Amino acid sequence: MTMTTSACLRDHAASPQVKRRHLHRHRALLLGSTASIAALTFGPATAFATCEQASNAPAGVIMYLCSGTMNGSGSPAVQQSSTIDALEILSTATISTTGANAYGIYGYGEGPYVLVNSSGSIRTTGENAHGVVVAGLNSVALAFFDGTISTSGANAYGIYAQATSGTYASSGILSKGTVTTTGLGAHGLYVATDADPATTTPMTGSLIRVLAESKISTTGDGARGIYADNFRGGLTGTGDVNVRITGSVTTSGHNAEGILVNNRAAGSTTITNEGTISTAGTSSHGIFVNNGFVPSSDGNISVTSSGTIGT
Repeated sequence: MTMTTSACLRDHAASPQVKRRHLHRHRALLLGSTASIAALTFGPATAFATCEQASNAPAGVIMYLCSGTMNGSGSPAVQQSSTIDALEILSTATISTTGANAYGIYGYGEGPYVLVNSSGSIRTTGENAHGVVVAGLNSVALAFFDGTISTSGANAYGIYAQATSGTYASSGILSKGTVTTTGLGAHGLYVATDADPATTTPMTGSLIRVLAESKISTTGDGARGIYADNFRGGLTGTGDVNVRITGSVTTSGHNAEGILVNNRAAGSTTITNEGTISTAGTSSHGIFVNNGFVPSSDGNISVTSSGTIGT
């Protein structure tokens, strides 16, 4: 798979047609030609800011354009969902939230895909107050980011993307901005797939892709810079994980790996470091990978580093 990127994440003031062309190229970059797959279920929030819905979005796509200044307290500043159509949230907004579970942007979808593309500034203060959450049930879950995210609170991740499915789950993050977290277990980027517990059929070919061209920094114990978790529920299946870094990842807490990958499926895990990884805490490895450790699973691990790793 070619992991290079083009200048697709551009000015969100461009027309919706231009934006869609950029987004389509990035979907192909992260997930190949896969059409539809899966996502997570978060509980609904109690309130959300209203963004402008694009009137000329293509058939089958609900698109929201968010800008200006938005604040939230105890719930997401921006929250949108779709149970049928694909969902796109394109944001240049300056967002600030306070309180537990007060995400900056929350997108949930059950259509072909759900995507959040943010080039603005997001700041959250509170437990579990992730900067961006992208969740889908039987949908591709994608996050594209080219701004700044700052979180302060336990388990407050910079970006959280998860796909849940009974058949084939796929999720990805392309990070080109700056992510800073402060708090116990506050990962910079967290990407996961999970099998729907309601099904007994193993998933096949699940996929996680992370491209980190950004600056990622965490300071809490257990706060990984990048955490990829394939089949986090532990059910058996097949699936690959691919993580590439060309930027920098810095952690300072204990048990805070620069990159942590748990691929519980039978599949391949590929890590490529072309940037800088730096950790300072006890048991904080630069790169730590588990692959195929669920019973009856097996898989290959490939780690290539032409960059710098300091622990």
